[in-house]
Amino acid sequence: MEKNKDVETDPFGKQPIENDVPHCPAEERLKFSVTLPSLEAFIDFLRNDPGRVSPRLDNFRSGLFDEIDWKKVSEAVQIERVRERTVYILSYEPEHCFSIHTLKMTEDGFFSHYGCCGR
Repeated sequence: MEKNKDVETDPFGKQPIENDVPHCPAEERLKFSVTLPSLEAFIDFLRNDPGRVSPRLDNFRSGLFDEIDWKKVSEAVQIERVRERTVYILSYEPEHCFSIHTLKMTEDGFFSHYGCCGR
């Protein structure tokens, strides 16, 4: 996994501006060495998180300490085509955050995460 700063290859377009919104991080862009040929592969990637992504999928739990309902996560994923790539898009709301976070990942490992809890 590495930070992706190459605008030419980035399927999500222009790089985000650092510190654009006070108290919020810029959109995170990474590139993982993975292939995600299906929705199931994307869900498995999230489920077996390599330690860097760690989305807090709290709104996919019945209660704060319950297990994530991966069927609900799978049903919430949108799939789009962007620049000849399949993009998996998941919007979620971490507990006590009160804002929607968006995670996007391409079939060839490009990753984008944006969300702010107004720290």
